[in-house]
Amino acid sequence: MMVLKDLFGNQREESLLSVQTLLEIYNLPIVADIYHNQLLDLKSDDRVADITNSFSELYDNELDSLELQNFLFYFHQEGSILNLTISYCHLLAVNEAVFEQIHFYFDVSSKAFDEVLVGYQENSNINKAPDYLDKKSQIYQEKAFPWFVFMYDYLLLLNDYVNFDDSVSALVNNNREEASLDLDREYHIKSVFHQGIWFKVVSPREGLALLKEINSVKIGDGLLFDEDSFNFENEDGFFLVAEDDVTVDYLDIQYAVEGFNIIALGYIFLGNLRVKTSLFSREVDAAPSLIVMKELYAQNTFLCGNTHYIGGDVRGEMLYAKGKYGSLYVKGTLLVTCIVTNDMACYINKVNAGVIISDNNVYGIDLLRDEHGFPLFHLNLYPTTHRAKEVFIDEIQIEERCGQGFPNEENLIDCFIEGRSVLKSPVHNNYDTFEGSIDKRFDDIFNLIRTDSLKIDDGHFNEYFYTIFEYGDKHYREVGRLDKLGHYQVRILHCLEDYAYEAMVEFYQDDNKTFISAFKSRMSDNFTSTNTAKCTFNIAEELIFKKFKG
Repeated sequence: MMVLKDLFGNQREESLLSVQTLLEIYNLPIVADIYHNQLLDLKSDDRVADITNSFSELYDNELDSLELQNFLFYFHQEGSILNLTISYCHLLAVNEAVFEQIHFYFDVSSKAFDEVLVGYQENSNINKAPDYLDKKSQIYQEKAFPWFVFMYDYLLLLNDYVNFDDSVSALVNNNREEASLDLDREYHIKSVFHQGIWFKVVSPREGLALLKEINSVKIGDGLLFDEDSFNFENEDGFFLVAEDDVTVDYLDIQYAVEGFNIIALGYIFLGNLRVKTSLFSREVDAAPSLIVMKELYAQNTFLCGNTHYIGGDVRGEMLYAKGKYGSLYVKGTLLVTCIVTNDMACYINKVNAGVIISDNNVYGIDLLRDEHGFPLFHLNLYPTTHRAKEVFIDEIQIEERCGQGFPNEENLIDCFIEGRSVLKSPVHNNYDTFEGSIDKRFDDIFNLIRTDSLKIDDGHFNEYFYTIFEYGDKHYREVGRLDKLGHYQVRILHCLEDYAYEAMVEFYQDDNKTFISAFKSRMSDNFTSTNTAKCTFNIAEELIFKKFKG
């Protein structure tokens, strides 16, 4: 039988585990365009089922008794730091398993190190820092190095397979009838100077070619853009492409390109985009797509009406996303002071926002662990963390919707046009003193209601609850909220015997009963989930005082 080293001509020298090979892996199209900051699960990912089966047939038991389908690869990058993780699950019996992870680290920006750091974890130390391996160690020789080579060979074969499959698909697509659509039309001018930026004017087909390998942030969703993503019927429709990094004071993304007979299908920035004040895309039902391949910075960003994609981090003070016909995908980290969503779904690889005000439309990918301690990457809902009245300057009116406050849109636009901040400085809340006041506030609530259980429905599918109960040999009090549409529960739990308060955010299936996952933290923490629980408590406290004191 042909083995892998025969297939690839790989002599499996130790020099293969190198910075050069690691960078080559991250630059493979299959990784860079599909699995970057994503999990590749050889067992459950249907997209690789065929190639995994074929690979198994060529595989000559080079890793002893390990099962191919029990491997998981995670190609993580945060800034300049690469962290490629190989995970393996040893199934011992029903509901019994041993889990191992090997990490391969390298800082691209570092001048002090020129080799890959290798770390090892197993069940017993999965929540601690990895043990770093010497090249002469037994784990390095028997696991780290052969697993790395195995993964490298697998990815090369997978990449070639996908390239071939794409070529066949392209041949089929090229033979489809395009009777009414001229995707190869050209504008009589190659470049235009619009809003202080030189844009190249490209045909619909050229624009699609630039977007063809952009994948959704949502795990398993596949490609984000295709021919159905745009309306090509208008013969004046073209893509505007900025080929270099762009810095402007102000940018308003509109369909009509002033001074030219052009309808912008989308604005594509191949480099970084920096807007010193405000970035707009205001046409609610059908704004052009904004596609930034690298990082976006804008003090204020206002997005509506289409699919928008940012390939790197998003930085700034305020991000406002509106419109059920639109969506935002961020492949990097969201690094803004405040994000507000108004009917627009936002899918973000990593959420790092100080304030979230949302109608259950902010989603981020989190690394969870199942009951066995195995890693599980899951797209989680990020609920509201603050009340709007605590966040925005007095000039911004607050409007109630769906049981919570949102900033007035016209007020926001006026401030954005003027390039002004709309946030209080600092954002006012009582979270800094929350831990010190929580005892008295709990006592005041339960002294007022004088019952072990009370529920208040706010009329917007939110049920606030105030409960006293025993569990085991301990006594508890809790104040929280069940979001029936969002399928999650937020609460602060007080254990009287331990004198401890915990913030809990728990997610359920559509029945609001079947548990999925949870985040637990202390009052002294500043996690998003902690602030969500504190925000919920503040609202629950107002409701109970209003009910009993008027």
